[in-house]
Amino acid sequence: MTVRTIVITAGFSLYIAGCSCDAQQSDRDRTVRTQRLIRELCTCIDNLTDVDRSTLLKEMVDGGRDRPNGQNAALLNYLNNRGLLGDVSLTRSTHLGDIAANGRIEFLDEWGHPLIVANRNAKTILVYLGNEKNGPIEVVVPAVNGRDVIIWSVGQDGVNQSGAGDDVFSW
Repeated sequence: MTVRTIVITAGFSLYIAGCSCDAQQSDRDRTVRTQRLIRELCTCIDNLTDVDRSTLLKEMVDGGRDRPNGQNAALLNYLNNRGLLGDVSLTRSTHLGDIAANGRIEFLDEWGHPLIVANRNAKTILVYLGNEKNGPIEVVVPAVNGRDVIIWSVGQDGVNQSGAGDDVFSW
């Protein structure tokens, strides 16, 4: 092996290592931005009056009944109709979409997965993350004290772990 070959090989190895570092940074940035989105949504909900929060919870139950990602879409509609989305950093077009393909726009995380949004009283909700071969799945809502609305992201891997693993959550 010549000196020239060693230099090229070392340079290539450094390039590969740099790409890996960039990917890790990008995932870390996506996690931070998803955490910020969830935190801002929770702040909007926390700032509602008791009457408005009660109305939101009812609309989430009604809007989410037997509809994939229905509680997510109901939250978005509620905040939008009351002009409260100005308090949320929806700076990227990837924060909104219709993953369930039911004509209802919903909040998305930084990886393009719908946020899972649930009324605290729900035991299970119907969710379509876009990667299920057989359509929507029923998700068990984790018991979380102190929150009227529970929000989490399935994270980079797109697999719901109810707040564990790489999921990004509001509690």
